[in-house]
Amino acid sequence: MFVSAKPNMTSMKCTGLGCKEDVDFRVYKKQITSSSGLTVDCDVEKVLSELGSILPANAQVTRSAATLDIQSLCDKCWAKKCVGWGGDMYLTVAAKAASDGVYFNTSRVEYKEDMLADKAMNMRKIRCTVVHEIVHWTVADTTQGFQNAPDVYGMRGSDWDECMTDYLALTTFKRLKWGAYETGYNKLPTFMEIGMTLLKAAPARLFATVGANLQAAFPELNLVIAQPNVQAWQVEVERVRVPLFEKLALRYVKGNDSKVDPGEPATFSAFLQKAFLIQVNNKLNDGSRGKYNNATY
Repeated sequence: MFVSAKPNMTSMKCTGLGCKEDVDFRVYKKQITSSSGLTVDCDVEKVLSELGSILPANAQVTRSAATLDIQSLCDKCWAKKCVGWGGDMYLTVAAKAASDGVYFNTSRVEYKEDMLADKAMNMRKIRCTVVHEIVHWTVADTTQGFQNAPDVYGMRGSDWDECMTDYLALTTFKRLKWGAYETGYNKLPTFMEIGMTLLKAAPARLFATVGANLQAAFPELNLVIAQPNVQAWQVEVERVRVPLFEKLALRYVKGNDSKVDPGEPATFSAFLQKAFLIQVNNKLNDGSRGKYNNATY
């Protein structure tokens, strides 16, 4: 919910050490404020609480708002940070989560309405990006999510990582009742739904292969899929929905090769190949290989 404020055009400064450059917005632990006086609620404690209520018990994170450092940087300070992060690949990124906090490249046009430099700040998209980055940050102490996972179906580990991050961020955002969710990864939050839909639509000739793989990925469910019966198949696939999320969440938070059930595939790569089998990347990124875009990390 937006808080109406009289535009006061107060000068807002970059949070870089010793920097006096103006920035268009600042992210705080309770709110986001633009230099034109617009303010939107964004309570980090609430975000972490709702995220915790979504994650299964065996995939909880222990980070708190008190330990989160938030930096709203000008383009010059952002460039300096990029050196420490590994160089030019981060120069055009809108935001980044690191183990020590989350950083926002406030000069990026992605934060403007219609992505046009002369438009007003898009406070909705900024808030969505903040939630996305907080999800990244919550797992940074233990793992890097799926960043280091191997290629599966033509998607790099960073692609799968953004899928899971944005799925969790979207779900958290909905629980907070903060309106429409919008980031640079508009297709990604539906990745699990896409995978389920494709599995349900598997042609009869694939039932035996797909069924055997699903049984291997979810041994605890005792899936019954011996006969190519479409209706029965779709019922069995639907049973996979909750454990699929739980298994992905555990691997995302605890490490790529963590397992819920001893009988499931040991590695993240093997699990994805068993759980999805059908290539999902064509549905997610129109068949192109690699990163979806460079909006955030």
